[in-house]
Amino acid sequence: MAAPTITSRTPSNNQTNVYINQLIYVYFDVALLTSSINGNTFLMYRSTDYSQVEGTTSYNSTEKKVTFIPGKVLDSDTAYTFIVVGVDQSSDCVKNDVLESLAESERFSL
Repeated sequence: MAAPTITSRTPSNNQTNVYINQLIYVYFDVALLTSSINGNTFLMYRSTDYSQVEGTTSYNSTEKKVTFIPGKVLDSDTAYTFIVVGVDQSSDCVKNDVLESLAESERFSL
């Protein structure tokens, strides 16, 4: 089995006018280890001051989709950064169900 890779995400990188109650969806090419899907591996920050946006994650194994639900309404006209943590940043990273790690963190702006 190969290490996990991200196949798509919604919203897309640098997407503007994102709905302020936007859910973040990240799709992978392989099944993930459920315990690797948590607040340390899926992170969201306000880009201007790096204030973390707390949220919850859920996983749909059939679709290989992680959903991040921000814990608060996002500020309008504000940029955010979303990070999916790979082994390049931490050993506590996204892994597949045979413990292979996401090689590089993915960072995208919305």
